[in-house]
Amino acid sequence: MGREKPMIGLSLETPGPDQQGAGVSGGHYVPALTEAGGDVRLLPPAPPSDAMALVSEIDGLCLSGGGDMNPSHYGEALSPLADGIDDARDERELALMRAARGRGIPTVSYTHLRAHETVLDLVCRLLLEKKKKTK
Repeated sequence: MGREKPMIGLSLETPGPDQQGAGVSGGHYVPALTEAGGDVRLLPPAPPSDAMALVSEIDGLCLSGGGDMNPSHYGEALSPLADGIDDARDERELALMRAARGRGIPTVSYTHLRAHETVLDLVCRLLLEKKKKTK
């Protein structure tokens, strides 16, 4: 690794029609990741074919929150309660997850917070998982 702090890749959301450029949902991820002891590399929306290159120099992957994932990705039917589905983002983030898993990089998603966790708890869990793997 050669770094004192783990490099955490943070996925960026696709900008909406009224937004300029790519942004991070909630903007609280970078301070939380930094406060928990990581350095942050922002991963811009990119074609799924770029996923391996994007994760090549990170030690952990954090997928920022957003709309619901299209349930077709896990073999389920679309619910009328589903909200904010972005198929292009799903494809990008699934590619990032697969690339990270292929490299043994811990991955967490904001939407997978356990009921008692805060964002900082999630970040700490990600960093601890990375630390365990390096021992």
